[in-house]
Amino acid sequence: MKKGQMIGQVFIYILAIILTAVILGYGYKTIVTFRENSEKISYIQFQTDLQNSVETITSDFGSVKIIGLSLPANFKKVCFVKNYQDFSDTFSAPDYPIIENSVVDGAEKNVFLVENIAKESFYVGKIDLDDDSGYLINDDLLCISVLSGKLRLRLEGKGDHTKIREIGLS
Repeated sequence: MKKGQMIGQVFIYILAIILTAVILGYGYKTIVTFRENSEKISYIQFQTDLQNSVETITSDFGSVKIIGLSLPANFKKVCFVKNYQDFSDTFSAPDYPIIENSVVDGAEKNVFLVENIAKESFYVGKIDLDDDSGYLINDDLLCISVLSGKLRLRLEGKGDHTKIREIGLS
């Protein structure tokens, strides 16, 4: 083989390696972006579904609705803060300092999505809490563990607010 041909082959190999690296890098970036966008969409869908469900049943006194919701996999708990009628002036949630600070500071948010700490929050309307499962932390805070990205809630319309209770997955 001639010296010129060898240099040409080395150049082709180097070009092939560079091209492969660029394609792999672009593919990885695209997959990461797609995954992030998928989680954002899942969060927005959860928020919208919960807000719409609470809004539609609030004024329908005595009606009960069971809803199943999906959350992004990274959230471990969903916490609800009672905002119907006055709640305790001494609201305390030592395990959830971000939620406690939000309530004490008067932020109008009553649903918190928790990874290790509260990461996302929003307002769904006037809610009261009902619990038979032992998740009620105090009279004003209900934190429910999320299993496999799923959550089932029982919503009961009370005319001017909604009573929320967690029910197990079946």
